[in-house]
Amino acid sequence: SYGWIRYKINNIILMVPACSNITNIWSHLKPFYKPVYYQVNKKLSNKTELKVRRKPLIDSDVCGYIYAGNIIECHAILGDWLQIRYDNEDAVWTQKTSGIPNITKSTIMKE
Repeated sequence: SYGWIRYKINNIILMVPACSNITNIWSHLKPFYKPVYYQVNKKLSNKTELKVRRKPLIDSDVCGYIYAGNIIECHAILGDWLQIRYDNEDAVWTQKTSGIPNITKSTIMKE
């Protein structure tokens, strides 16, 4: 298990690992300087659960789920992974695509 570094940019909290066994992956992290909102595809079945994970890895622990139509607040992007705010946590991840456009940028803005 690796430690995490928590840092803040313009009131956005980001978490990156202190060290990683994934060479150079974190150099591709692109933080958003203000929240960007995405929406889970409304056309997905209401039984479809998109996993929210502790780390941007397919085998990372699942800490929850998001569903069709949900609006999610995003803080950073790393490849196909979005760092999101979920259940009052700022540093959890969900995969943006899984072969179909499950999550797209939202025109709906949350206040």
